[in-house]
Amino acid sequence: MRLNNPRVCRALAGIAFAAVLLCASCGLSTSAAFADDASKSSAAASAAAEKPDYSSLSLEELKNLVQELTGKRDEAQARLVDLDARRESTGKQLSAAEEKLASAQALADSAVVERYKTQRHGAGLVDAVLAAPDFNELVEQVAYVERIAEVDLGALRTSRNEVKALGLKKKMIEFEHSSVEKRLEALSANLEQATAARDEAQRKADLVANAHLMPDGADWGAGEEKFIEVWAPRIDAYFTGAPLAGQGKTFAKAAWANHVDPRFSPAISNIESSKGRICIRPYNAWGWGAADSDPYGLASEWGSWEEAINAHVKGLARGYGYTISEGGAQSYCPGNWEEWYATTVAQMNSI
Repeated sequence: MRLNNPRVCRALAGIAFAAVLLCASCGLSTSAAFADDASKSSAAASAAAEKPDYSSLSLEELKNLVQELTGKRDEAQARLVDLDARRESTGKQLSAAEEKLASAQALADSAVVERYKTQRHGAGLVDAVLAAPDFNELVEQVAYVERIAEVDLGALRTSRNEVKALGLKKKMIEFEHSSVEKRLEALSANLEQATAARDEAQRKADLVANAHLMPDGADWGAGEEKFIEVWAPRIDAYFTGAPLAGQGKTFAKAAWANHVDPRFSPAISNIESSKGRICIRPYNAWGWGAADSDPYGLASEWGSWEEAINAHVKGLARGYGYTISEGGAQSYCPGNWEEWYATTVAQMNSI
């Protein structure tokens, strides 16, 4: 399609000029500028929509993540400050350009009127003929009116293009500002969650680090009778007032038979059932067998404390070794092993 209308051609040229001027000031092509901002906006929206899960990360990984997110948040905040300054500066430039455009419009209007009068051979031309001292002066005056009109119209076009360019630049700055704001909001939320996860992981790590199991002092060379004589009353004292009270001898005999720390099973009953007060199944004071997939259905049950204690201590010997360990805690209570470990160690030290 051919464009023969000069006014339409000038308008399209003005838009093209505005786009070139803006992109030259930003160092981008128009497509690259909008594509970059659209990409940032989409990324910010995606980040805001997704709630991160940090449960699988280690403490060291969480520390690195917090550091990384802090850096990105700081960059976004600095970018907003820069965009605020650019928006304010561009707004002032646009206001000045609009004032300049208004002046150029007024001068152009005046020039167009004068040229119109001259071209129509109206009063303007008659006045010029009467006022001119000779023909050459008349020609010069007419030519001057034409030149002034061209200059004023050119200035008007330049002012219009400048206003268009600055207006487009301001819109792009506002678009990016909105995108960065969304990104900053998402980063701040993620940083808050990552920081909380890191602090919780650090707290649990400190629990484990500060959980020092004291030696049991068990004399395995003194014989079974002496072993039971020492440990039965200590375990009974631990269970005073609890459903497992009076089972000290049973625990001591089971520990001797399976060569297990005599404090191990009693202490686990505290964290798993409050020493037998809240059992998941009959006589199951240790949550034994209660897998997360079906805790109640998979948990073991027994017909008496004696049967239950012997089964549990035997299971500890086979699956967890002589006494508590960090690895054993991770296996026994994977979801919250640090708390479980620290609490159980403290209880074992108290027996």
